[in-house]
Amino acid sequence: MIDAELLNKGFKLVVEKKLDEANEIFDELVEANPEDISLLGMLSNVFIKTEQKEKAKDCLRKICKLNDTPEPFITLAKLEFQTDDFDNAAAFFEHAIELNENVDAIVYSLLITSFFNIKLFSKALFYAEKGLKVYPENTELMAQYITALTNAGKSLEAEKFCAEALKKHNNSSALWVSLGLLIEVNYGDDKKALECYKKALELDEESTNAIYQMAVSYDRQNDFENAIKCYNKLLEKNPSEMAYMSLGLTYLKEKHFKEGYKNFCKRGVSKILIDWKCKNPYKF
Repeated sequence: MIDAELLNKGFKLVVEKKLDEANEIFDELVEANPEDISLLGMLSNVFIKTEQKEKAKDCLRKICKLNDTPEPFITLAKLEFQTDDFDNAAAFFEHAIELNENVDAIVYSLLITSFFNIKLFSKALFYAEKGLKVYPENTELMAQYITALTNAGKSLEAEKFCAEALKKHNNSSALWVSLGLLIEVNYGDDKKALECYKKALELDEESTNAIYQMAVSYDRQNDFENAIKCYNKLLEKNPSEMAYMSLGLTYLKEKHFKEGYKNFCKRGVSKILIDWKCKNPYKF
């Protein structure tokens, strides 16, 4: 039985930001109640809110052993994704889908992105197809399917699918980004690709993927001034290691060495948020 008084004391210490003392109490409670799922669930939420991700993972792993349902595996997978452990993230997302293929579409998206990051492109393609069977109108999954086809060497098939998808979903920012990438890969036309990314950003001003691809496109065309603007805009929305590194490299190309090294070195301290759109899963 949970010692409610001790638990409340722990919560109070968390509010007071005395996390070490609170954690001692929580460890004591878990030792006394190692299979209490409600306690482990409460503590995992506390640890997530206080940015103690490893302790949250420990609680969630224990819950997963006791309760083989999708929810704890999804929460654990998201934490692994946040900390760039894409192998574990993929394993946990995949198990959640095995338990219930009707999980939210975002679970499929994060799983596919995890496979992109660990370069398991065949599995990414498999789950993109599977996700579209469950969510046939989801344009984010369509875009990932196009990416997966491209990485599987099926760029013409990807182009055909993208064209058909845009006929039906012309207002999809994700699909316009996909079209731009296909134009780059299949035809090497950076200017036309850039127009697609601009269209994507018009449709969704919050699309970090569109901003990122615009920055890369400007960079490829040696338009470093606009590339730097895009990278800075991206950093305002998502301070990712990739954006810092890319911005630093662009400054270095411009021979702005101070700004270049300053941003390039920030890549080791930035936080990567859960936003698969800011990742570049492409292998080219």
